[in-house]
Amino acid sequence: MASRRHLLATQVTGNHRKLSLWHLRGWLSPYTKLVDAVYFLTTNSFYHSLQTPPVQSITMLLSSIITSLALAAQASAYREGLHPEFQSGLSINSVPATDRDHWMRLANSAIYYPPVSHPCPQAPFGTAIVNTTSNELICAIANRVGSTGDPTQHGEITAIQHCTNVMRKKGLSPQEIIAAWKQLSLYTNAEPCTMCLSAIRWAGFKEVIYGTSVGTISENGRNQIYIPSNLVLEKSYSFGHATLMLGNILTHETDPFFQHQFNESAPCPVGCERTQVGEARVKTCEPVPNWQKLVRLEYSEDSRVGSEPVAHTPLHLEL
Repeated sequence: MASRRHLLATQVTGNHRKLSLWHLRGWLSPYTKLVDAVYFLTTNSFYHSLQTPPVQSITMLLSSIITSLALAAQASAYREGLHPEFQSGLSINSVPATDRDHWMRLANSAIYYPPVSHPCPQAPFGTAIVNTTSNELICAIANRVGSTGDPTQHGEITAIQHCTNVMRKKGLSPQEIIAAWKQLSLYTNAEPCTMCLSAIRWAGFKEVIYGTSVGTISENGRNQIYIPSNLVLEKSYSFGHATLMLGNILTHETDPFFQHQFNESAPCPVGCERTQVGEARVKTCEPVPNWQKLVRLEYSEDSRVGSEPVAHTPLHLEL
């Protein structure tokens, strides 16, 4: 005969599963005493002899609290289990980890090229888009908010637009360009915000690979929309394509670009030193003379990397 503990079930509507109240003890170990108390009240004959409204109300309230905690725990486990964050050094989708590192370095260095052309900008968000199968670069570029005045020109969206132009110049038709996105991987040195990841999903990218996480960026003082990027993936399940997300790739090289803007004690990236500009009360990282000789500029003559800047744009207006 089935145990009485397994006969008491609570309907959990989140994933349309019936979960035994007693099974919740494994998920809610800090609250086992509360679980046991509700179990006793709802299964013991003592409970059935108590018909007064206050006792019934308290029991229902406790059951609701446990159910809510269970849903929260299950949702948290689902997100963490489905989208592991630390995947540096792995060869996934038959792509060697060394290739991942190479393209992330290019995304990280996109700030060195126009329109940013700065080794330590306020918005060091760079992106590279690569053919996943042929391992061929399509384009790379950095955030263009300050150089265009368009607040939507984050690195990822800028890269999608830039790569569209690159493929158009190669003779691809609009229909061919739309089909091409599903064979491409987008590398970005920072985890995409919800706006950018939504654009990535609409484009249909095969993969999105990021360096520094939103958590690290926000901990270093930058404003963010506090919605996990993997939530966009979960909520876009109705799309006819999947996008694989790999996170925290090459963070020891990407993180330093996001640490100095709001922390005077943080070291400046290569090619910069902390300087007091004008009457500013805070010293900021500014380029040193001939900084171009201190960084790697492998794509200076490559039209796929960067684009011409808009004249007379203050570089530190980048969002």
